Amino acid sequence: MKKFDLIVIGYGSGDGVAVGAAEAGYSVAVVEEGPLGGTCLNRGCIPSKMLIHVAEVVEEIKQSKKFHVHSKITKIDFSKIVKEVNTLVNSDSKAIEEGVRSTKNMTLYKEKGVFVGFKTLLVGKDTITADKIVLAMGSRPFFPPIEGLREAGFITSDEALNLKKLPKSMAVLGGGYIGSELAFFFSQMGCKVTIIDRNEFLLKNEDEEVSKEFTRAFSKKINFLNNTSVKKVSKRKGKK
Repeated sequence: MKKFDLIVIGYGSGDGVAVGAAEAGYSVAVVEEGPLGGTCLNRGCIPSKMLIHVAEVVEEIKQSKKFHVHSKITKIDFSKIVKEVNTLVNSDSKAIEEGVRSTKNMTLYKEKGVFVGFKTLLVGKDTITADKIVLAMGSRPFFPPIEGLREAGFITSDEALNLKKLPKSMAVLGGGYIGSELAFFFSQMGCKVTIIDRNEFLLKNEDEEVSKEFTRAFSKKINFLNNTSVKKVSKRKGKK
């Protein structure tokens, strides 16, 4: 069994405490089975904003006539767009991993960690322990208890950012900022998108005036079913 001063599980937001402790001279074990950089870098704000930028470029081209610029879109290569974003994200993640491996007092375990005793983890074939353990594993998408949803099949925002082929149509359950971003991107790529939300307006956590105006403008481009709850999902003739 190897003993450390600190174990940090998850290397997204956990990087601050891990680096700080290592620089202060403490021995630190970082446990992260996935790509380093956390949700924001790998499947959150950074890849989503890169894709949103592409969607905004498409929108600017569509609206260019307003500025007396006559242009048109002849093709959108969806797979290349996603591949390029993933390549850039993976490059950043690998750079972070190299940084961790080269940092003095820091040991990286690229395995899943399981608690097997008091302040003790089994990581792969190694058993490690520390007086202080920080849990920085992030969160997971919430799966609503809708009848037939799992049987019919669905994707979360994580998988949506990594689709290799553009779907012809998509239903987005939830009109928060993540759902709205995804809806905007896929709609601009040419997918027929419908947002379903039980609230009257999109972005319900924003100020009411902002939420109302956003919903008014957004609904001109994307079908929005408000005040609607999904009771059941089924699959018929290959469609959901």
